[in-house]
Amino acid sequence: MSERRLVLCGGATSGAASSDAGALLLNLQGASPNVFLKIDDISEAMARNVPDVLMDLLELAVYVFAADQATGRGGTRDAGDRWRRSFKLHVPVRLPDLWSREPVSAALVNVLSFLSDDDYEFTFTKLAHLPPAQLYFEHLVPDFRVDEVMLFSGGLDSLAGAIQEAIIDGRNIALVSHDSASKRKSQVHALAADVAAGAHPATTVRHVPVWATKSQSVGREYTQRTRSFLYAALATTVAVMMGKDRIRFYENGVTSMNLAIAPQVVGGRATRTTHPQSIAGLARLFTAILERPFAVESPFVWKSKTDVVRLIKESGHGKLAARAVSCSRTFEATKLHSHCGRCSQCIDRRFAALAAGLTEEEDPPEMYKVDLLTGERTVGETRAMAESFLQRASKLRSIEELDFFAEYTEATRVLRHVGLTSEEAGRRIVDLHRRHGKDVFAALAEGHKRHAQTFQEGKLPDSCLLVLAVPERYRQGADSGAITVPTFRLEGDFWKIWFENESTTLKNNVGLRHIAALLRSPGQQRHSADLLALEAGHVGPTPSGSAGEASDRTSIRSYKARLEAIPNELAEAETDGDIHRQAELRQEADQISAHLKGVTGLGGVPREAADDAEKARQAVSAAVRRALKTLERKHIGLWRHLNKSMKTGVFCSYEPDPEVTWITT
Repeated sequence: MSERRLVLCGGATSGAASSDAGALLLNLQGASPNVFLKIDDISEAMARNVPDVLMDLLELAVYVFAADQATGRGGTRDAGDRWRRSFKLHVPVRLPDLWSREPVSAALVNVLSFLSDDDYEFTFTKLAHLPPAQLYFEHLVPDFRVDEVMLFSGGLDSLAGAIQEAIIDGRNIALVSHDSASKRKSQVHALAADVAAGAHPATTVRHVPVWATKSQSVGREYTQRTRSFLYAALATTVAVMMGKDRIRFYENGVTSMNLAIAPQVVGGRATRTTHPQSIAGLARLFTAILERPFAVESPFVWKSKTDVVRLIKESGHGKLAARAVSCSRTFEATKLHSHCGRCSQCIDRRFAALAAGLTEEEDPPEMYKVDLLTGERTVGETRAMAESFLQRASKLRSIEELDFFAEYTEATRVLRHVGLTSEEAGRRIVDLHRRHGKDVFAALAEGHKRHAQTFQEGKLPDSCLLVLAVPERYRQGADSGAITVPTFRLEGDFWKIWFENESTTLKNNVGLRHIAALLRSPGQQRHSADLLALEAGHVGPTPSGSAGEASDRTSIRSYKARLEAIPNELAEAETDGDIHRQAELRQEADQISAHLKGVTGLGGVPREAADDAEKARQAVSAAVRRALKTLERKHIGLWRHLNKSMKTGVFCSYEPDPEVTWITT
């Protein structure tokens, strides 16, 4: 576990000047705030009458979220103690005696520790200067009343929840959502308006967008496991101000329980946003601070994704499904392709849409950049995840209860938190996951029927899911001497290449020789000059000399802009539960940060580069580009893999994730 980080909030001190010197300072108010919170579309009467305990809860949740964002974990491959962090927060509040009570502090620490897989310690002091409650509220609206308050992400599950509440049951609802600066913002607003338009004119559907962030100068961590605590606190504040005693998270049970698709996904990396233990922990905390019963509910906990999508269709509002966004890769979204088709959220959504019988108008195939069943999937973590998704579904559809809990031991955490006996809870958990597995394979079977002729004619890509779903023994060729492992080997004047069930031969050239050198040393940084030296038949020293700036200022600005955009994308991936996209984004951030550190000096000024190094970079990069252009025509799967996993520049590298072992000799 990392060293405990001291966090001083709102001008608080620890009492030890030597400790305070290295503390993280967070402020919501004052002349130089570095943490920000805004809540829109609350009535003026509500904004004037926020109880002290709720103001404390809001500020505490924002400070915890900011500390989470500002404190790095281990590297992208770290787990266990290197992944976990330790926080000691000093927070000024209006009601320090209440927050210091053992039942309250214990409930707070327990829920945060489970959500983020970190250690927490809190010291509460009296807030000296009370900011006005209206500080956090904007765009006040006329007074309104609601029956339910729910979290609204703009995905299929929360859409189904809003349809259930407002359209089917006719309840007045408040939809609390994250008003991010991303492409998803306008989509969430539009979808909330669609729900309101579909409800009875007498039914109120009030959208309450929330904006919470921190200054970039505070630092950045991309996992943001405490985000759900922040938004539960916001929804609870809205609910209590409206006289309600509960809030609702609408998420299907398979996603909420979030059994690891792959065994290496452990600890806080397996998101626990709506896990039943998180839901129960939030309810205990809010009950303790409000000193009366308060419920946090998850009405869809026993529904699969297909059940959720079927609810939307059967309500008569299936067309709204096309407006809901599930994809975690929002930065890739275009008007035509709103979904990447590769992330786990897209795969889960599309399988559910097919199993629930959505029409092409309700879930248009063209909005997925990669078709679920027939699209090519290049070697790497997205293909490995898709295969793992299928393997898990295959196992779950007929698994026995004892085998289920032996295989997925983390599922035992659910037993105590769903209001049932352990026996009944265990039965329902297994039944839920069996139905999920059967739904996936029902959609897959229908896909095989629909594409039977194309399949029989051998026109489907070898890497599409319809082919990958076929058992391995049927996919292996009859030729026992055929290549079945990744190969990049020079035989005479030609390179013999096999990758992703496809083979080709390419005439020898310098760019292919550079690529082969990188494939032989995965994960290693190779200087361009060293690659040229190998080409010349000798190993020489890294060149030196002056050639101006190592990276132009425009490139540096672009890198910095990308680095600042990553937190929003990762926050959305966290909300969506897409663990694989989160890992990709964290790795990208690490790589950009390392590059900027290498090419800039004090004050972000570009460093000086070397004449010979620049010449080597240009020569190697040009040769590799020419080779990749040929590969794009001859072997699209390998071309995509190398574009993702291989870097060229002054230093070159091949860093596949997951690892790929090549035969090169």
